[in-house]
Amino acid sequence: MKKKIPKPELIIFLIKYYYINNFFYIFKGVLPRIQKYFDINDGQSGLLQTVFIISYMLLAPLFGYLGDRYSRKAIIIFGISFWSFATFIGSFVPNNVKNIQIKDSLLDYF
Repeated sequence: MKKKIPKPELIIFLIKYYYINNFFYIFKGVLPRIQKYFDINDGQSGLLQTVFIISYMLLAPLFGYLGDRYSRKAIIIFGISFWSFATFIGSFVPNNVKNIQIKDSLLDYF
């Protein structure tokens, strides 16, 4: 006999599925702007999107595991602090150097 999925659990599953699918399409909306700003072609922007998806795919389970084992509050505080520090340090880099570094980092894979 088939097990029926209760309606509340099915609705929650569908909402999560919708959220996850939309999350991975973030790049679709902003990719033309990224291409224009950094002056990159379709191949390089495809590589950028691929690197994002693969890094998310590999790091999400790791941080899920850490979130189960350690204090989530501490992990969030560490993540926000690291992100803020990196953003602050990155604000001192001249704009033309950022463009060169991003282009070089994308081209190093080939």
